[in-house]
Amino acid sequence: MSARLAAIALAGLLAGCATIVAGGPDTVPIQTNPPGAYVYVNGQVVGQTPMIVELDRHHSMADIRIYYPGFMPVQVTRYKSLNPWVFGNFFLAIFPVIVDLATGDWQRFDDEPIGVGLMPGQAAPPYGTPPQLPR
Repeated sequence: MSARLAAIALAGLLAGCATIVAGGPDTVPIQTNPPGAYVYVNGQVVGQTPMIVELDRHHSMADIRIYYPGFMPVQVTRYKSLNPWVFGNFFLAIFPVIVDLATGDWQRFDDEPIGVGLMPGQAAPPYGTPPQLPR
């Protein structure tokens, strides 16, 4: 019984609090009016609205662009901020802080939903190429 408790305690000390409780990737819901707009994340088409995009914490920022033919494109930039779960490490030990720093989970992207009413107009698609959905 004491060996099991020791193993559980050791596992808790070997992982970072932010990594366990709030590890990435971060997800952001995106909706547009009209629906069906193409969504680009860091230069790649990832789908059409409504959708949920995943933001990889290994990037320092997320460049989100929304494009629908016949409407003006929209650009939203998301930056990372301190993940508050990292403070839970200080109740455990120093090693979990190292785990969170190594995994990048000590920071996180804002996961506030993005809702956009697109404005009619003519503009080139982001990055100058027509959107093609990934296969």
